Amino acid sequence: MDISPETYLEHCKRRFGDANPERIANPIWEWMVRERHNPYVARKALGLETDFGGCMIARNPDWCFQRMGMPVVKMHDGREISIAGEHEDSYDPDFCIYNDVIVRKGDNVAIYGYPREVFPPTDFHTATLINNDIWLIGSLGYSEERGGAMPQVCLLDTRTYEIRRVSTSGESPGWISHHKTVLLKDGVTVEVCGGEVLRNGGETEKGRTNFDTFHLHTETRVWKKMSNTSVWRQFRIMYDEDITRRMELIELWMRWHTGEVLNELGYPVDPAPDSNETPEHHVHTVHVDGVPVRIEDSWREVRVVIEGVLPEATVQSLLTRLQSILVSIKRTVEEVVED
Repeated sequence: MDISPETYLEHCKRRFGDANPERIANPIWEWMVRERHNPYVARKALGLETDFGGCMIARNPDWCFQRMGMPVVKMHDGREISIAGEHEDSYDPDFCIYNDVIVRKGDNVAIYGYPREVFPPTDFHTATLINNDIWLIGSLGYSEERGGAMPQVCLLDTRTYEIRRVSTSGESPGWISHHKTVLLKDGVTVEVCGGEVLRNGGETEKGRTNFDTFHLHTETRVWKKMSNTSVWRQFRIMYDEDITRRMELIELWMRWHTGEVLNELGYPVDPAPDSNETPEHHVHTVHVDGVPVRIEDSWREVRVVIEGVLPEATVQSLLTRLQSILVSIKRTVEEVVED
């Protein structure tokens, strides 16, 4: 497609829809879908400004189809329906959480927009097809729109592309995101497991790992908790986030990856997971007096999940010894909190 810089600038910005749905015929958006370009690449190719002066607050992002947390539903008639999602993270000038629906079939692209009050910006949700409807469960969302006793649930009609908010009741996981869903054999019950749950939804709140399983009956719209981990305890050990420092510690990082350094805790350690298991390859389980303790490392913190009951003295001893190990591999421990 022969695109001029003027055409790009005229059509590149994100906007919300004015109807439920609004078919948005935008040549630049459709081109971005087909070519899978991101705004930086597009602007650079067109000789446009790519340096936004480091401004991360006054956002006016270019529309983008390269997203995280965007489920795709493949329909029997060949359509691929991509729903909302997030481009980049808050450090990027084109960071954006979307609330649109993109339908592709062959070379045909149709983009549908929605008013914000109908379909809020949504990411890291799931999409479960039941008959002609896609159930959109969960969301992380912008910090000012997060939180609540019930998860966000929306219904997308695959015939008209209308979206409706759904009210649910019962014992739900709360404000959940990054989870998984499965449609059970009865054809009406959606099982939700994994993911993270926010309690208050504040900008600095860290998600609490969800270890329970929940069922949502889509006819009654009632949640039911199917497991019980109420006695489990979760802790975070937060440490120095300096990226230069982290890059200097790759060798020590690999010692963590193998589980080698955790042997210093003095408890049995499960064998290291297969390195191809990307979501789990920094997760290890140690067994403290018969109770599994899950230890997960990320760039910013170590999460400790005690999957049972241990005496308080044992818990504190474990956390203190774990902090000592982090110090021994040059991590600077800043804070320990219980979720």
